[in-house]
Amino acid sequence: MSVFIVLLDEGGNEAVKKRLHEEYEGAYAYHANDRVIFVRTNDIAENVAVKIGIKGDKKVADATGAVFRINSSYAGYTQNSLWDWLSQNEQTT
Repeated sequence: MSVFIVLLDEGGNEAVKKRLHEEYEGAYAYHANDRVIFVRTNDIAENVAVKIGIKGDKKVADATGAVFRINSSYAGYTQNSLWDWLSQNEQTT
């Protein structure tokens, strides 16, 4: 399973968040604000972008953003809950 970071721009976020909940219920976490989201899935980055509506034929009209797969290398100083959430993924792989 991989972890992806979704970085949303300003527009269309409510529709994107609704799709995020429908497609990845229980497998995502917001970080810092509702425009930075981590998703745990076996999908590839393009599929995540399509499923949440920032790319593809069923794209949310004003939604823009990017999806990046992250590896197990990360560092920084932030909320403990993020480090816990990321370590849960490492334990399941």
